[in-house]
Amino acid sequence: KDNLQPNIITYNAAIAACEQSRQWRKALELMQTAVLSDLTLDTISYSTAISACGKAGQWQRALYLLQEEMPRMGVEADLIAYSSTINALAQVGQWAGALMLYQDMSAALDDQHRRERVDLSSEEYIREEEAASRAGFENDGERSQTSSMSSPPPSPQLQLLDSRYFSDVEIVGLERDEVQELVAATKQQEW
Repeated sequence: KDNLQPNIITYNAAIAACEQSRQWRKALELMQTAVLSDLTLDTISYSTAISACGKAGQWQRALYLLQEEMPRMGVEADLIAYSSTINALAQVGQWAGALMLYQDMSAALDDQHRRERVDLSSEEYIREEEAASRAGFENDGERSQTSSMSSPPPSPQLQLLDSRYFSDVEIVGLERDEVQELVAATKQQEW
């Protein structure tokens, strides 16, 4: 028969099954097996394992995966990884930690968005230059600068964080006003 080998998609599906059945240890074992099989874990691998740990009340492990393991392995956390970790903290009443992580998430995703905008703007500029070259333009002055100057719309992740788009969105089961009140209360307690 064919020599079929599991790939990262196969491992991610198995990790997701562990998450659904609250088997966080097995999820982490599968991650280790994937790495030992020379596969590269991705954001989905980590987000799912974080969620598995969170559902089992293993918030310290979830936090470790997000803050230590993902950066060490060069995997950038996304909205799902942050949300899963925030949920893990919230489920065990670690509200101060959840709120601080929410603030970290906002800053990190904002930074990711800035990098994406630069990449998109650069790609757009290159496409525009190539199109101008094909059309015989030598000088930027002969064509509109509007398209290269406009910024792309915010990513869906950042739209969730932007107050203009936040009216109907819940974070960790809380409305935006409740989150803001908790952040303010936490800051007052720190003083």
